[in-house]
Amino acid sequence: MRHWHFPVVILCLLLLPAADAAAATSLTPATLSALVHAKNEPGAASSAALHLRGNNTLVLLPVAGAQAGVALRAHAGASASQSVRYRVVRANGHEIHAGACAPGKEVAWTIPAGVRCLLQIEAGQTPATLEVRNAGIGTHAARNAPAHLDRGAGQQCFLVPKGTRSFTLTARAEGGAGKAVVRDPSGQPAASATLSSGEDALLKVTVDAKRSDRFWSVSAEPAGEKGFTSVRLAFSGEIPPFLAPDPSGLALPFIHYPAVGALLMSDGNRSATIEAVIAIEPQADRFVRAQMRRAGASRAMWTTRPSPFTTGRVRILLPDRLASGAYELKTTLQDQQGAIVATHAQPIHAASGFAHVGKERPLLELICQPQSDDSGASYQLRARVGIDPTCYSQVRIQRALYREGESQPAFKEELGHPTGEVLPLKTPAGVSGGLYRMALNLVSQEGKPLATTSRSFYLEGNRCFMEVPPPAQAKKAPLNKSQRTRGYVLFSRVYHEAFPYNYEPPWEDIGRPLYVWATPGEDEPATFGVYTLKPLQKARVKVGTLSRVGGGGVINPSSIEVRLARFWPQRTSDHSATYRLIPELLEPVTTATIPTGRISQYWLTLHIPPGTPAGDYRGMITYQPENAPASQLKLLVKVLPFRLERPASRTWGLYADSTRWRGATDATIEREMRDMKAHGIDSLALSALAHGTLTHAGEKLTVDFTPLSRLMGIYKRVGLRGPVILDLRDLPQVIAQAGGASTKPDDPVVQRLAGIVLSELAMRAETEKWPQAVYQLADELNAHSASSLATARALLSLGKTASLPTLAFLASPQDGMRELDALIDLPCYGAEAVAGDKDGALRKALKEANKPLWWHGSGCTSPRLEGNLTANRYLTGIAFWRSGAAAHWIQTYQRPMGNAYSDFDGDGQMTGKDLCLTYPAPAGGAAVPTIQWEGIREGYDDYRYLYTFQQMVARAKRSGHERGAKYAAQVEKEAQERLERLPWGAEPEGLTAYEAHAFRKWLSKYMGTLVNKLNS
Repeated sequence: MRHWHFPVVILCLLLLPAADAAAATSLTPATLSALVHAKNEPGAASSAALHLRGNNTLVLLPVAGAQAGVALRAHAGASASQSVRYRVVRANGHEIHAGACAPGKEVAWTIPAGVRCLLQIEAGQTPATLEVRNAGIGTHAARNAPAHLDRGAGQQCFLVPKGTRSFTLTARAEGGAGKAVVRDPSGQPAASATLSSGEDALLKVTVDAKRSDRFWSVSAEPAGEKGFTSVRLAFSGEIPPFLAPDPSGLALPFIHYPAVGALLMSDGNRSATIEAVIAIEPQADRFVRAQMRRAGASRAMWTTRPSPFTTGRVRILLPDRLASGAYELKTTLQDQQGAIVATHAQPIHAASGFAHVGKERPLLELICQPQSDDSGASYQLRARVGIDPTCYSQVRIQRALYREGESQPAFKEELGHPTGEVLPLKTPAGVSGGLYRMALNLVSQEGKPLATTSRSFYLEGNRCFMEVPPPAQAKKAPLNKSQRTRGYVLFSRVYHEAFPYNYEPPWEDIGRPLYVWATPGEDEPATFGVYTLKPLQKARVKVGTLSRVGGGGVINPSSIEVRLARFWPQRTSDHSATYRLIPELLEPVTTATIPTGRISQYWLTLHIPPGTPAGDYRGMITYQPENAPASQLKLLVKVLPFRLERPASRTWGLYADSTRWRGATDATIEREMRDMKAHGIDSLALSALAHGTLTHAGEKLTVDFTPLSRLMGIYKRVGLRGPVILDLRDLPQVIAQAGGASTKPDDPVVQRLAGIVLSELAMRAETEKWPQAVYQLADELNAHSASSLATARALLSLGKTASLPTLAFLASPQDGMRELDALIDLPCYGAEAVAGDKDGALRKALKEANKPLWWHGSGCTSPRLEGNLTANRYLTGIAFWRSGAAAHWIQTYQRPMGNAYSDFDGDGQMTGKDLCLTYPAPAGGAAVPTIQWEGIREGYDDYRYLYTFQQMVARAKRSGHERGAKYAAQVEKEAQERLERLPWGAEPEGLTAYEAHAFRKWLSKYMGTLVNKLNS
């Protein structure tokens, strides 16, 4: 083995991730200049045939002095669904040939003598055969670009260079099972694996020193006629990743860098070396020469003399003073006269005391491996070490665990020397649940920091949940000197929305006044953010009196409520192992400690008193941290010259989760109902069976709904109205618990007892003069399930027998408009069905059946609605208006699946996430609102603005006021055009908070001008 010692500074190779172990030898047109024939034999590479599928990249090297011929045939058949595309390029990147070969056809071309080529083939599922004459061939088979061979490809050969101790082949079958076998030069099996479709099989091979520097083979055989249709093959980085049907026809680069990690350039005792493999047979008239230069430089830093070589490994010794930056290590293969036979250029990147063969990669990573057990899905944290195994003894790994917002670790540990590329990290014992940041440090033996990485996660018991971070924010805040000295800035947007925690305000938002337009009697939000450069202690927000410009009115600070949005982890779906960190909870605040590295969002709710004179009001918001100077924002409020009207024929209903009210005081229930009404809700869905008792003795069923009567008394006192939904979906189960023998709704006993329950409810509703009651007996019907339809039919029949109005939730019109149509008085559809009804077919069918349109969709039952003001605003307002529906139902007020303040403890239930528009106050008292709850109110107000505008236009047209009537007709048309330009759909793409804000602002301007014209 030859050692080259060069006067260069120490470098360290970055350990490449397992999936990219061969990335140091990425195949590009530039690689072609290094191509040689693996065997130097007369007549070598005369012909070869390859059977391919999918995507493949191949190198072609014509025999000296000969023109090469290439033929590509795409086979016809059941799986041949597409043409085979191909592209041929030279070493300089110029294209020679390109095109497509249809199934059942063949294309052919020639390659001039001496022209090295890169051939890219995209075959998909179409089998293709490639025939090459007078050229060596190499199919690239690296982990980042595997060879994809057809089932009939047969044996493929590859070179195992001298000095190779082991290598790994990854094989993956597609379309069936099979077997892969690696054979040594004598033909004896060295490793084998059974292949299953779609799964990776690893063939780990240990190489006898006597059997290296020779050609090996691999074959993959399908398991009979139903075996795999194709197989993918990929080598680890220890050997050159090229295949050919015959050794004499194998072409490959003459040098290969088996880099598997970053090299520490010096540990004080020895210098690092970059190892390369000479991948051709020794020849007496061949010499190797190397030089190194900075990337882009014309002069070399050093150059070696041409030296003879033996097949094997070459080590390049690197001194420890190499500056960080990009370098190029150029190796040439020459003949005796000095003529260049082949050239290879390898990028080298020096950084942080390490050398990377190829591009720079992380030295240390925190990765997460999905796992699942009886407790549910979670992640296993692991450390991935990006350094070469030869450097493991020179470094140590440390880890620390920090609770969110704390600078001192809750746990720290010395992990010692790495023992492999990937190291499992066990959950520390005794650490309580919550949001954490884990930090890993890679240090030298002397304790010098070499690399660090960290990742946030949520810990619940022994389960680990990983964050899905928000998109990176493009704009950065160009803070001036005084702002940096203060340590924070205040900012606001022209519209209100939730800010992601990584939001960085652009310059136009910093110091922007808060603008609010509202009508007398309206509740309207405003929001501002704090972008911090340092932690802020005991920060206070003070809102001053708002005074009317020109006098004549004030809005007192007591009419303005200040809350702070809590950023907290919420699961991305019901039983997921991932979460988003979002602002959702709006907590009352007097003082707050604000961390650095994350924005904080304050939420103001302005209660404009009825009778407030129209006009512009001005005031100031003062923000005063204990450890930083105060800042101010202007608060500018325009009180509009009209009041919002509400259509009596429309209903905003809410599922109240009234089971929570069992045992609650009247004051608590009334407070929550008034909160619901203040957010636009005028009707509730109540869990009727939770507010009554059923006792079954013998043939007699005793029913007592006194608690429900008490609830309805509060309901009426608050001013809520009908229709009220009485949720009875669990009636058969409740009857069975009371002593009934069956839970089957079509059981005669269940039918008789259920009739008694329904009669009692109907009698109480009539006697006590409840608002109109609707009986929900079925939910989320499945038209494709016979058992679901049978259950629904039996339950709904009970209501019809008792002559009670029946309700059922339906996903789409096909789920109930046919077989169960006569049994459902009030079908309530999902948002997708209503949003998709642009042609009005659903509304027409309901009108013909004399049934109103009810639908549901807003609230918090979908993770996309959590913390989402805009989506809830749209569904509750503009989408409701467009639908023409009589009622929109919102889900759900407060339905935790365990601890309401943890979204990770509900896996034992059907819905793993908490479903809450508000949250119970930790110490009792009023419910804590959320951003989505405020979105419901904003949507309700959008509808009222539209309705008020409609009524004002109609009155103006009837008024006889010529100017007013003309203007009303004009703005009616403009408003309709603006409304139609807004996106449609249950989840409309492109709808932004700004569009919703701008639309209401335009309506307000129209109405204000219309009032002025009518009064002039």
